[in-house]
Amino acid sequence: MLQITRLLSVAHTVTDVPAAEELYQRIFDGQVFHRGKAAVTGRTATHLLVSEVCFELVAATKEERESPYIKRYGGLFTSMLLGVKDLKAAEEALHKAGVRTIERRAHCFTAHPDDMHGARYEFTDARLPGDPRNEPGWKPERWAASPMGIQGLRSMSVLVEETRATEQFWKEVFHAKPIGALVNGVHAKLALLYMLGGAQFSVIMPASPDSTLAKVMKSQGAGIHSVGFSSTDIDKAATHFRSKGVGVMKEQSLYRLTLHPRSLMGARILVMRRPNPGEPDYVWKAIPSKGVTYT
Repeated sequence: MLQITRLLSVAHTVTDVPAAEELYQRIFDGQVFHRGKAAVTGRTATHLLVSEVCFELVAATKEERESPYIKRYGGLFTSMLLGVKDLKAAEEALHKAGVRTIERRAHCFTAHPDDMHGARYEFTDARLPGDPRNEPGWKPERWAASPMGIQGLRSMSVLVEETRATEQFWKEVFHAKPIGALVNGVHAKLALLYMLGGAQFSVIMPASPDSTLAKVMKSQGAGIHSVGFSSTDIDKAATHFRSKGVGVMKEQSLYRLTLHPRSLMGARILVMRRPNPGEPDYVWKAIPSKGVTYT
């Protein structure tokens, strides 16, 4: 059985790792805890924290540099590393579900993106060496006390071509718990919200062929779409980001900021707050315990 325990890291593949590291430190007060060859994945990378989220900065290959999205923005979220309880059992469960392994190390394996609805997932039973999150009593208080007011991860979004086909996989193979749904939204035709390994994930499908998400799909393909942080004050956070030269797009939603990927070497990062008592929460609707009801 595949038992996912936590989201360990998100890989941000970039054309210039030192520039990306400086960017995360200057804008997000990123806390670097490793530089060099990663023990788990074997990649040469920089690992840093922004609140409870670890970003792995990796140099783009020659082939990756030719992709339309990286050419335009200088980087792209390319994969996520998920912790599992039992690595052998996890790989066997995925093989049983028809998922191929494309790379294997002592404590890590990578699933074939074509078998995972376009997204690249890596799985490990190990911890990241030097990770401050493993220290007793560690809390991301420095980010909560900053002008960003970041309290932690709100949601990771994954862009797919067809959510209905993905739903069965997430529930039956990932054993993710469905907790919300959005039908016929402004950007997404259908979006499903899950809890997995202690984190929220939204699986989204473009609203129409000419929608913003469809354009993103065309330039970057299916896979990780965004990382969303929870903030206590998005107006104050917006002022902070603008002071750092980051393009900030405040949407129709009262509760969300989108930071322009051009300012973040292709990273699509959202900053959100939860609705106050009495405010409408029209983004996600509760769903029956039996699962998502499509309307």
